[in-house]
Amino acid sequence: MKIIIVGLGDTGLRLVQDFARERKHQIVVIDTDGTKISEVIGSSSDVNGIVGNGCFAPILEDAGANGADLIIAVTERDELNILCCLVAESLGTKYSIAQVHNAEYYAHYDSMGGHLGVNLFVNQEAVVADEIFRILKAPKGVKLATFGKKKLEMAEFTIDKDSKLVGKSLMQVRNTKKKDFLFVSVSRGEEVIMPNGSTVLEEGDVINVCAKHQELPKVLDYFSIGNDTVRSVIILGSTETAYSLAKNLLENNVRVKLISSDEKACQKLNERLEELTVVCDDCFDEEVLIREGIAFADALVVMTPSDEKNVLVSLYAQRYKLRKLVTVVRSGLYQSVLKENASNVVVSPYSIVVENIAMHGRWVNVPKDSQILSLRRLAHDRVEALEFNVGKNPAFVGKSVAQLSGSIRPGLLFCAIIRNGRVPIIPHGDTVIEAGDNIIVASIDQRLKQLEDILK
Repeated sequence: MKIIIVGLGDTGLRLVQDFARERKHQIVVIDTDGTKISEVIGSSSDVNGIVGNGCFAPILEDAGANGADLIIAVTERDELNILCCLVAESLGTKYSIAQVHNAEYYAHYDSMGGHLGVNLFVNQEAVVADEIFRILKAPKGVKLATFGKKKLEMAEFTIDKDSKLVGKSLMQVRNTKKKDFLFVSVSRGEEVIMPNGSTVLEEGDVINVCAKHQELPKVLDYFSIGNDTVRSVIILGSTETAYSLAKNLLENNVRVKLISSDEKACQKLNERLEELTVVCDDCFDEEVLIREGIAFADALVVMTPSDEKNVLVSLYAQRYKLRKLVTVVRSGLYQSVLKENASNVVVSPYSIVVENIAMHGRWVNVPKDSQILSLRRLAHDRVEALEFNVGKNPAFVGKSVAQLSGSIRPGLLFCAIIRNGRVPIIPHGDTVIEAGDNIIVASIDQRLKQLEDILK
């Protein structure tokens, strides 16, 4: 696939790395900074670069827009991103993705980008807020991914030394716990295993299991992982992401207090969310945090524009017994400073956006009935869980999972089937796939693009 990426900020650089890792794309990058272009070209033989403005037709023509499959515009300017996509499509590029930060642009996609011809708007603030919401609603120490309109969930957690799972094979665990769930992957050091019944679990293993939404709490309870429901959250920062997160939490009956020193932003938040408690004060001041009840909150979300201050206040907050401490950090330099564990989670906005864009990028040149419906990355991005609809595809319909096991690629696992939008089925060997089923599969170190890629 021929891909043009406009803008080499953090998102653009990570997109280049992500697509280059697949080693099956021709990538052209465009940026006004020649130094960035040189650094990117030097890091991969699959990448070429052009110095210039990505919305100028001659620059896009030089980049090969007339024969490109995909353009992704991720500069800091929304209007420039939209214009890049429109010009590229007028030259013949098949699919376009524009990053937009303006919430109104994102909310009015149908009348703007969709009407004009841009295939997708990606709003960093919205997708990051959604991810943090999932983190806060998950049990302590668990990362959740959802499929089939939240009917199926995958949970990732680490086995500690006192866990009853240590030393047991997966077959022993399944026979002991008569619940409908499936082990998806086991990460052990640098190794990621697609497990079978004889796999023996060890201390420190990071495992992923999938189960029906209503069954997962029971499964996690058996694994001695409590629910630890978050009922009160303090948010530090007044960005659009903070607003989206606060709105989502309030709609789910979570008490929210937001602290920011930005008076104009605080006033606007008060007007937009009357039920939100807004404190206009220095959120990095210890006395303010104590006065506003950090010691009594279930969770703290640190998401100001300053990585340095976010890290410092999070290090301070670790002295309190918070059920969840979520820190938004944009630079990779600071991510290593904060040690992640069951309570402390570091969120990289750029990684979340890249995952979102990567999924939609794989739609290009794929028939609509074979496209990925949803994608989540697990086990430090080594495992992908993907959802497809089989439609009436004869390679799948009428076949049992056991029959298909001999024709699917190595390193793939059938995780679940969602039939008619109802409760998911955790499949066994004799489970037969029917027309219209959605199937969820997991793959290790592969980048599936369409339904047929499941097969050898």
